[in-house]
Amino acid sequence: MPITHIILTAWTLQTITVAGITNQVDSMQRCLKDTVNEPSSYPLTPHLERPCVRWVGGRCEARVLDRFYASLVRRRDKVRVALWSDSLMNGALVSRQLAQLWHGAFGDGGPGFVQPGYLTRWDEHPSVTWLTRGRWKRASVVYYRGPNRRFGFGGTRFTLIKAPGRIVFRFRRPVTQAIIHYGTASPGPRFYVTAPGISYPIKTTGKPQGHAFSSVSLSPTRVVRLRLPASGVVLYGTFFESDSPGVVLDTIGLISARLIHLIKADRAMRDSVLAMRRPQLLIYSFGRNEVDSGLSPSFTDRAVMLITRDRQAAGGAECLVLGPTDRMEKKGSQLQTPRNLPVVARRMHDAAIRAGCAYMDLIGLMGGYGAAGQWLHHRPALMARDLVHPTITGGRLLGYMVYMNLMRPLAASCGTRNHPL
Repeated sequence: MPITHIILTAWTLQTITVAGITNQVDSMQRCLKDTVNEPSSYPLTPHLERPCVRWVGGRCEARVLDRFYASLVRRRDKVRVALWSDSLMNGALVSRQLAQLWHGAFGDGGPGFVQPGYLTRWDEHPSVTWLTRGRWKRASVVYYRGPNRRFGFGGTRFTLIKAPGRIVFRFRRPVTQAIIHYGTASPGPRFYVTAPGISYPIKTTGKPQGHAFSSVSLSPTRVVRLRLPASGVVLYGTFFESDSPGVVLDTIGLISARLIHLIKADRAMRDSVLAMRRPQLLIYSFGRNEVDSGLSPSFTDRAVMLITRDRQAAGGAECLVLGPTDRMEKKGSQLQTPRNLPVVARRMHDAAIRAGCAYMDLIGLMGGYGAAGQWLHHRPALMARDLVHPTITGGRLLGYMVYMNLMRPLAASCGTRNHPL
């Protein structure tokens, strides 16, 4: 019996097999691989709102994400995408599908951001495994309450408090560049980036409580090590790339994170990271935890301020806000939609449009309010029993759906047949 899930919409009830979606993804991938010329326009698609950014004679000539699509078609250089999320991306459930599909269609530019340590046992990267040794003090922007608000791209900070320390990164495909983001002190300890044929020293002496980046060129390798002989080294993040053009996905999923946590981090450091990476697309995927905590009256204004500043720091990047996924809660023997969910979805949508971003309606994409209950009762289940997080199969499916919905405007130019999503 085929694996299925039910999609509820205002107009129809459809049963779609996972195999059928996989076939649609394969068809889209073949189309995207063959796309070498930029189409004259990118059509609108359901569940993805792309506001107009240029009107000519009463007609929309350009929309949000058009520049991102054009950069993919050119295939001449790296196309970097930065994605921040809550636990939806933790464990690489959805982000693995996005990375693999982008790499398959437009080339693999490298694994991108890799957190230098583990915060939880669920931490995972789409294409990297890593091992840490030594005693580390770990801090996350989600839980940290001290005065030091300096966190790296992923909202984390790792301090070696008992040497020696070691971090071993293993990659599925060879990398040729490592960028290390670290803290500086006066004086600062030294550590080493090692790979076959190289041992590159990094001295952290500099401005007290400052930070710096070091870029290390490597011969193609699948293993990179950080050797830390002295305590006191502060690591904010690592980035790895290959020498090939293609998509690089810098992604992090922090458990219990809310969009407001990105606002609380040190703004100057966040600006410097974005200026160094210069992503073409910024993606924000939050809202699930905001349903529990509620939103302050100033949420929309603060979210717009964050995204606008991020876009400026990244050199005018495009942006996409993924709305919250559907979720349900038990009331006795009944399942019902949390009262705050529609409110959070609407406020996230408003923030996206005001900030000049595209907005993807994940609740609609899943099937509408109440879809989480349908996902839960399928076999194998697509939704976990908490009615908040997708299962592994559900995460894979959601990743396919997000990718297809995001890329369909580009795929439409070469005749990919419509999908009912």
